[in-house]
Amino acid sequence: MKNNISFNSKLSKFGIGLFETIKIENEPIDFDLHMNRLYNSVRDLNIKIDIDKSTLKDKGLMY
Repeated sequence: MKNNISFNSKLSKFGIGLFETIKIENEPIDFDLHMNRLYNSVRDLNIKIDIDKSTLKDKGLMY
């Protein structure tokens, strides 16, 4: 993934960032719900990312 954050952006100046977690137990998870929450947060913080939901989901499900 390419770094698209400018040194002078709010993200770097004020430490604005995004950290998402999901609790996994011995039952199915709603991974799409988690991905939607992640992408909504990215949009709300005006963070530009260069990976689409399906690619990120595929990478996340590999682990």
